Amino acid sequence: MVEFKGAIIQNVLVAGLVASIVISGVFYVTGNLPVNTPATSVNSLSTTTEQSNGSTFFVGETTQSIHSSTTATGIFTNSSIASHFNVTTTTLRFLNHTHSIISTFAVGNNPYLFTYDPDNELIYLSELAANTVTVINATNNVIVKTITVGQRPTGLAYDPINHDIYVANSNSSFVSVINTATNTVIANITVIGQGPYSVLYNPSNQHLYVTDYNDASAISVIDGTTNRVLNSFNVSGGPLEIAYDPSNRNMYVTLHFAESLAVISSQNDSEIAIIPIGCAPHGILYDPANGYIYATNQCSNSVSVINGQNNRIVSTVTVGGSPYGIGYDQSNGEIFVSSTYGDNTVYVINGSTNIIDDILPVGQVPDGILYNPLNGFMYVDSAEDNSVTVVCACTNATR
Repeated sequence: MVEFKGAIIQNVLVAGLVASIVISGVFYVTGNLPVNTPATSVNSLSTTTEQSNGSTFFVGETTQSIHSSTTATGIFTNSSIASHFNVTTTTLRFLNHTHSIISTFAVGNNPYLFTYDPDNELIYLSELAANTVTVINATNNVIVKTITVGQRPTGLAYDPINHDIYVANSNSSFVSVINTATNTVIANITVIGQGPYSVLYNPSNQHLYVTDYNDASAISVIDGTTNRVLNSFNVSGGPLEIAYDPSNRNMYVTLHFAESLAVISSQNDSEIAIIPIGCAPHGILYDPANGYIYATNQCSNSVSVINGQNNRIVSTVTVGGSPYGIGYDQSNGEIFVSSTYGDNTVYVINGSTNIIDDILPVGQVPDGILYNPLNGFMYVDSAEDNSVTVVCACTNATR
């Protein structure tokens, strides 16, 4: 089945006949295509030039008519969509468009990932190229300090026990510890491997887990009370990001090179299961509303949805090119996914239905996504624009 999604439909299918349809706004198409079929060869509405890897999508802003036969300008019909996608039927469904861009503000060089300090109401943002962490006032989006850490900082985590921020430095062999009272680095903890990438605070044992995707393919365990490494264990396949499921007290790790998730027990830090998902999995989160794990698959252009009770995939959501970062909106249960090297957009997934409800254009190369509990907005950083886009679940601001 192919889905054609857009903003406004003026004519519909009547009694099985293809009527002329006018599309206005953001839209996209998903379906199966031969590998390496250029997206632009399928329709003239496309604004993307990337190649298909077995599935593809198109995103654009336009007002065009779709007729009952392909025209000289390349406008297509439902039947021509079906022939291009090697299927016999198509489904039309239109986006809700219930989100808007509130504002955009500048940050440092190559912003990457976020974390939030609820005690001081501050946002911490790693900046890859600057080797810094920018501290942002969550009430007014003003930068209050820039902190120098290790080389190419990536993942961050907040420890609610000691109130420190832990920063993985992906081109160094250590994790930087930031005291949130002074916003200064108070320790650098040497971990296993040369590529520490992501940090997770585990509330069940109050330890911090640091993935290494590079040479070690390992996870280091840090005691936050002493800032010492307690343990390390191997997780082959390039462990990247890590999430915690409080319902079973397990951790889920994206294995970038193994096209799978590793399930780690918090009780003994052992790998208890491997879940095959999509190609080059990256971002991951736990949805407390439905109890599912969501993981982005960069080269599959999809998000895998996993039930932690049986570690099985319950859904696969097709999104834009190279889905990377992922964030959870605590106010309404939506999942935001950044299309980092694809169409510079954010896809909004309804957590109740696992269907895309909206698509938002943001800055160039969007990466990290954070929910700000003070204002209920979502923050999306853009690595190439050196900016952060603020998004709300509303319709009265700029799209």
